Amino acid sequence: MENNQIQSNVVEREQTTKRPVFIPKVDIHSDNQNIYLTAGMPGIDNDSIDISIEENVLTVSGKLKEGTQPKDAELKYAEYRVGDYSRSFTINEDIDSEAIDATYKLGVLSIKLPRRKPVTKKIEVKVA
Repeated sequence: MENNQIQSNVVEREQTTKRPVFIPKVDIHSDNQNIYLTAGMPGIDNDSIDISIEENVLTVSGKLKEGTQPKDAELKYAEYRVGDYSRSFTINEDIDSEAIDATYKLGVLSIKLPRRKPVTKKIEVKVA
């Protein structure tokens, strides 16, 4: 895969809450038919995952769930962070957005982005 096929964008977003935004680490692979994106996003619920593609920008986001705390207990020490994941990518290829497939398992989001098949159009030449 050439370096210019996909570019990661810094996500600018207005924070309406005090939740931090984490940038998930990703691996990107490709073959002749697909681009594969794998993102580490541990701690999120399937329901909070949002994947969108607008023009040539793919955005992946999800919300980290709050930890459970026993009723009437005071938190003394915490290492689990609460916030949101968000990352956008510019895709410099023609992707079939209707056929994108995504799965989430064990904290890893896997997205398959199928390349659109080239359309060959026969042009009829008229005799003048």
